[in-house]
Amino acid sequence: MQTLLLAAALFAADASTADLALEVALVAADTLDRPQTATRMVNLEGDDYPIEVRLFETIRFPVNFSTYVPEDWETHVVSTPGGMASQIQADVQAGIDIFFPYDQSDVMGTWAANRDAVDGTVRVMEDGPDGMLPEWAEAGYVWYSGGMMGTSYVVEHDGTVFFLGDRMPVESGDGMAPRVHLVLDEWRWLEDGSSL
Repeated sequence: MQTLLLAAALFAADASTADLALEVALVAADTLDRPQTATRMVNLEGDDYPIEVRLFETIRFPVNFSTYVPEDWETHVVSTPGGMASQIQADVQAGIDIFFPYDQSDVMGTWAANRDAVDGTVRVMEDGPDGMLPEWAEAGYVWYSGGMMGTSYVVEHDGTVFFLGDRMPVESGDGMAPRVHLVLDEWRWLEDGSSL
């Protein structure tokens, strides 16, 4: 684990940033002490089933986290000119997208423009038990377009705002949605181990 953390820290722009990233990552890894693999239960069509999961951690994001993902899902972390992105993918059509924009000046405006650009049906979530907006989200919507469906959220943590969304074919929602919920339920912030 320490070799992986050291390699990731070396991607940082300079030695002081690399040292800080490594120090934070090592402290977080020691603090959270999460096993690399585990078994979790998901409810599929009313029955609980065990699935094997593996640990996914970020240590180069503006705010870093770990979570468990189904062991057959792929994970990618990419630095783009606009921000840091991560994809947690079941396949090319289904998965979870996370994006931390470098420019934090109008995140809500960008999110609203993305919402308005959906070519399909959009339902904005509202606060409260019937509105479906999770406590951890600042804003959210559900979308349906061309046989696909998903959600998009704006999330704020420790002063950093980011986008979190999922996507899947409509016909796979019953199997995918519980796995997406598992990833979000297992999300822990590295600096203190708190949940999403």
